[in-house]
Amino acid sequence: MTLLRPSDIFRSARSLRPLLGVCGILMLFCACDNGCEQVREAYLTTTFTSTSGRTLRSISLLCISDTLGYTATLTKFTDIDLELNPKSTHTTMILDCSYSDYGDYYTDSDTVEIDYTVEPKFIDMECGCTVLFHINNVTTTKHLISNLIINEENIVADGDATNLIFEY
Repeated sequence: MTLLRPSDIFRSARSLRPLLGVCGILMLFCACDNGCEQVREAYLTTTFTSTSGRTLRSISLLCISDTLGYTATLTKFTDIDLELNPKSTHTTMILDCSYSDYGDYYTDSDTVEIDYTVEPKFIDMECGCTVLFHINNVTTTKHLISNLIINEENIVADGDATNLIFEY
């Protein structure tokens, strides 16, 4: 019976290193394409509706506070999708709106504050987790926005419903 010396074991392990490295890289590539077909991002969807005969010409949106901060200027839109921060429970948006009213042009700013709760949800092993949001309260300064309707309180991934309707 032949006993293996420690130097023989290390020598044979060194010869396997390239093979183990190639196998590790192949496993990494296989893990990256996990086949998840489900949408995991949940967006707050807002719509602007005219009830006063005014016509919105553009909206400049600034998200502040604990949101995923960004600024956008929109000129042709039907709705706006906003990404909420899952590490927060509050979002503040400043809307600078340009509109026409019977041929005259105006600008107004409104501050919209949204309070929400966050619920992490496990989907499955392939897709991992997603975050669901629930709108608790929405307030506005009502300079341009005359009425605010919470159409759907739950913000879910791949949701088709409009969550907030801003009437102006």
